[in-house]
Amino acid sequence: MKTRIFLIFALLSGFFLISCASTPDDAGDSGIEPPKEVSVDESRAAADAARESAIEVKAPRAASEEFESAQALFEQAADAEKQGDNEKAAGLYDDAAEGFLASADVAIQAREDAVAAMAATDQAIADSETAADEAVRAASEDN
Repeated sequence: MKTRIFLIFALLSGFFLISCASTPDDAGDSGIEPPKEVSVDESRAAADAARESAIEVKAPRAASEEFESAQALFEQAADAEKQGDNEKAAGLYDDAAEGFLASADVAIQAREDAVAAMAATDQAIADSETAADEAVRAASEDN
C-alpha cells in the first residue's frame, strides 16, 4: 500500500514538473507568429525546379494540358513580380510549382502505363508463338 501511494505521488510530481517545464518562457506571448515575409525568390526557385523536373520526364508532351496550365501560371507570376506584387507572385509561383509536379506525375504514370502495355503485348506475342508451335507439333504428329 505504501509503495502504491509512493508511486502515485512520484508520477504526479513527474507530471507536474513536465507540465511546468513546457510552459512558454514569455508569459505575454500569445502564440501567434508574425506574418512570414513572402519570398518570391524561393517560390520562383521552387517553380523552376518543378518545371525542370517535369521537362525531364517529358511532361510537356505526355501531359501537355497540365504542363501548359502550370506554364501559364508561371508566366502570370512573372508578370505579377514585374508589377511589384510579390505576395501574388509568390502564390502564383507556388501554384505553378504544384502544377508542374502534377504534370510530371501524369507523365510518369503515362510512361508506366506504356511500359505495362508493352509487357502485356510481349507476353501476348509469346503466348501466340507458343500456341502456334504447339499447333504445328500437333499437326505434324497427326501426319
